[in-house]
Amino acid sequence: MKSGERQKATTEREGTRGLRTAGSKKQQGNKKKQVRSKRICRPVKQLLAVNTKVGTSRGIRLWCIQMHIGSGGFGDVYRVIDERSTKSPQQEYAMKTEIHGAHQRRLTIEKSILKEIDAYTTANSKTRHFCELIDSGQTADYSVNFAWIVMTLIGPSLDSVRRMLNKQFSKPCVINMAVQILEVSGKIFFFKI
Repeated sequence: MKSGERQKATTEREGTRGLRTAGSKKQQGNKKKQVRSKRICRPVKQLLAVNTKVGTSRGIRLWCIQMHIGSGGFGDVYRVIDERSTKSPQQEYAMKTEIHGAHQRRLTIEKSILKEIDAYTTANSKTRHFCELIDSGQTADYSVNFAWIVMTLIGPSLDSVRRMLNKQFSKPCVINMAVQILEVSGKIFFFKI
């Protein structure tokens, strides 16, 4: 067999092999999608409307939803204000929600972590780097039952800041972030989590 014929035969074999695998991969992909759709049983997500009032049974605070901030694997995050606050201007907070019956109760875990952090920071009067847990509760009188926590509202995520800066942080910014991460890592050892 000459070198030209060998090259042609190799190309033909690769071409047919490529055609066979392309079809089978497509079929495998469809089967995977079918399997995934059977496994995932998430309830349909409903966002809370602006000006929806959420409160605890104790009635101490009444949270009014100002806007939807974002969604994630845990549920939704809203910007809220305390309707019963006498402060002017009213301080804004973040409310995280999680639908009752969620497979993983991430909000419960986050609540217990925030309580531990709060106990540590109260004893040591150091609150830098940590959100403060303000309130928590569960609803039963809405179309969607959910658990919620209210915490201090912080700025945008690092990812959204990075996108605003053309996907690149400056060297001083990276160094500052690294220093803050090391400070937090050192403080986490004191928690009983």
